Amino acid sequence: MPFILARMIQGLILFNHSTYEPQGWHGSLITCSLLLIAAVWNVYARRLLAVSEFIGSVCHLSFFVCTVATILAEGKHSSAEFVFTRGVHHLSGWTNPGASWCIGLLGSCFPLTGFDGIIHMTEEVKDAPRRVPRSILFGLVLNCGLQFSFIIAVLFVVTDVEKVLKSPTRYAIIEIYYQATGSKLATNILMAMLMLIVLLSSLNIVASSSRLVRAFARDGGLPFPNFFDRIDPRLKVPLNSIALVCFIACLLTVINVFSTTAFHAIVSLTTTALYISYIVPIVLLLLRKFEGRHPQYGPFNLGRWGIPINLFAVIYGIFICIWLPFPSRRPITWQNMNYAGPVMAIVIALALLDWFWKGRTRFMVAGTKTVK
Repeated sequence: MPFILARMIQGLILFNHSTYEPQGWHGSLITCSLLLIAAVWNVYARRLLAVSEFIGSVCHLSFFVCTVATILAEGKHSSAEFVFTRGVHHLSGWTNPGASWCIGLLGSCFPLTGFDGIIHMTEEVKDAPRRVPRSILFGLVLNCGLQFSFIIAVLFVVTDVEKVLKSPTRYAIIEIYYQATGSKLATNILMAMLMLIVLLSSLNIVASSSRLVRAFARDGGLPFPNFFDRIDPRLKVPLNSIALVCFIACLLTVINVFSTTAFHAIVSLTTTALYISYIVPIVLLLLRKFEGRHPQYGPFNLGRWGIPINLFAVIYGIFICIWLPFPSRRPITWQNMNYAGPVMAIVIALALLDWFWKGRTRFMVAGTKTVK
């Protein structure tokens, strides 16, 4: 998320100053600065995390209303035929509209991933067995509705699709806002709203990721488990886990200095990796249910709808994982190639190597062993 915000900042600079030439190291420096802000916030302003989450929620909803109202009121409207029936798949080089639509799912799937993030914070949530699943459902349903409404509004105000796709800012939404409003000031304000939400999200993503690292270390899933499981006695936060998350993210951004293609090859597996991580536990849960060995349910469960919903989730997840590694454009070159599949294969191979080397003796399921 900090890298996305860094790219937005670069795009906005280019939008306002056409002579600016974005460089990889610019984005890396901005990303590292944003990660530093997120780390400091999580360490020294941890009591304000809940406040920032609340502010982010309020901004998320209010900025959505302001943005949609502004672009619909100011922009020239396309026809309903263009929005709902006309395809522009030929602009990507893919001649099959069905394949183009499936590949285009990446843009819709990415913003809706990470809905499991609140699970990483369960130890800090009161009445977690009830509140956590309800929060996941509420957040997913709400954001699906907002995302669908937003994309419909955006399609109605797009006047030049080719110009949007070829925008020098590399962020289509900047060009769309400008086409709708015809004002650089309005475009900057609308982008500032979006960037504030991304910034607040970055603060909470670091908090969620650090808790996940700490929990994984506590179960022996990481090298030096005691070090990364440690809670700072004075600050009351998993300081080492926060440092690890931000340090690794900063290291990855260094790759962007030397090769943007190589960096995108690594970050492109994000959505695919998340969906694989969702599929595995659901499949295992289904197998237990089919064997009649239902797990011990908590106060929140899906009842008789559990198995149908689980089946649909597995089918949907597999469908998404099939299409996510496809390149978005044709003809395919080493620059526009989607490297999510090969990189994911390498990550799985490294994980299996670690498992058979030391992981199987080090890692224990939570509650079965205390790492010492």
